[in-house]
Amino acid sequence: SKEIKVTVVSSSFAIFVTGAVVKPGKINPDRALTAFEAIMEAGGFDQTKANAKEVRVIRHEDGQTKTYTLNLRSILDGKPGEPFYLRSHDVIFVPEKISWF
Repeated sequence: SKEIKVTVVSSSFAIFVTGAVVKPGKINPDRALTAFEAIMEAGGFDQTKANAKEVRVIRHEDGQTKTYTLNLRSILDGKPGEPFYLRSHDVIFVPEKISWF
């Protein structure tokens, strides 16, 4: 009998995090991630700028671009919520807070 060894070098599962996070960019997770976990992988929210109540996940599905708005502030406040699991090539955008002078 012959043995075959298979090594996975990279994952095609990519997520992009942008906006008011510490380290925006591409994440290549090795497991399923929630939107909150992906933001933590990007260094977390930029505490001086981020509007965690209006986080948007942009997803291409069924030939359309869909946008989901998440209130992740509630998770930071310790409130229970449904996890939003990401799919490959989702884009997470953390907007900045609007500050009035």
